[in-house]
Amino acid sequence: MRKIIWIISCLIIVPVMYFLINYLRPHKIDVEYNGVIYVNESKFEKNTLINIHGDLYKNLFGRNVFIGELILDRDVKRDIKLDQENNKYFGLLTSIESEFRTVKTIGSVLISITSTEYGLNQMK
Repeated sequence: MRKIIWIISCLIIVPVMYFLINYLRPHKIDVEYNGVIYVNESKFEKNTLINIHGDLYKNLFGRNVFIGELILDRDVKRDIKLDQENNKYFGLLTSIESEFRTVKTIGSVLISITSTEYGLNQMK
């Protein structure tokens, strides 16, 4: 009887542990999007190429978080941290002004994904 309980326990615990380890490990993301940069005040608008690569960290009881790098037009690089809200990832771009040692928001990133062909949506 003890052998049967031991075997059943192993058959339950091993798949659960496999699922948790596989689910919680960081997933590599490297995607490229066509995007738009715009500024409301000056009515500036420009099409751009956005490359995002980094790691997606999943959370069982909260929001998923993406930590990586954002590259605009293969030139401007920024470190980013994006929080998931439904099918959207949002984060702020900040810089530190050395003169006063203050943090200044220089922009925001909102990635709205509706297609399953992109890496961020596949990692739900």
